[in-house]
Parts: sequence; C-alpha cells; structure tokens
Amino acid sequence: MLWFSQKREIEELQRRVDKLESVSKSLDLEWSSTYDKFRAILARIAKRQERVDASDVSASGSQEPDGNAFPQNPSGSSLDPRRTALQQRILERRARVMRPS
Repeated sequence: MLWFSQKREIEELQRRVDKLESVSKSLDLEWSSTYDKFRAILARIAKRQERVDASDVSASGSQEPDGNAFPQNPSGSSLDPRRTALQQRILERRARVMRPS
C-alpha cells in the first residue's frame, strides 16, 4: 500500500518537473526573441546616429562655426525671423483673448 502511494507522488513530481521544464524552455525562447529584437533596434539606432554624425561633419564645413541652422536673434530666440513674427502674432492674439472686457 505504501508503495502505491509513493508511486503516485513520484508520478506527480515527474509531471511537475516536466511542466517546469516546458515553461523554462518557452521562457528561454521568448527571452531570446526579445533579446534579438532589442539588438536589432539598437543596431538601427546606432546606424541612424552614425548617419546624423556623418551629415553633421559634412555640413559643418559649409555652415557657421557654431553649427546653428539659423542665426541667433538679439532676443535670444532660436527661431528664424518668419517664425518669430508668427509667434509674436500668436502671443498678441492670446493677450487679446485673455484680456477682460
């Protein structure tokens, strides 16, 4: 009688071990897939950064020494003159709307 009880326990333990091995293998496959995707994303980011750096180096010879696309306004804004004028109009319109009547 004792032997049958032990046999059931052993079979149950074997099922549990098999299930854990299966789960472990699936997690390992999932992690490998995730790691491969992550490496691919990092490689794309690195390539993009290299292209940006290369274009900055090639463009820096033809631009101003500070590398800005637009000259700095005396007000310290980094916007070009057209966008500065548009921003000023927007701010004036907001001031009119917010003014109590």
